[in-house]
Amino acid sequence: PPPALTQTVSWRSDGLKYRKNEVFLDVIESVNLLVSSNGNVLRSEINGAIKMRVYLS
Repeated sequence: PPPALTQTVSWRSDGLKYRKNEVFLDVIESVNLLVSSNGNVLRSEINGAIKMRVYLS
């Protein structure tokens, strides 16, 4: 592999080991909808976020 991929990074402690290599991924979505009394959609909006926590040795 290229040297840039195998060099240590400044923010990671040396010798850090986890019992398992794990990746946790949360997808959070919210839907907002405003409907008139006759059923017409006046406003709609979808917001989303992805949160990730990684434990890799």
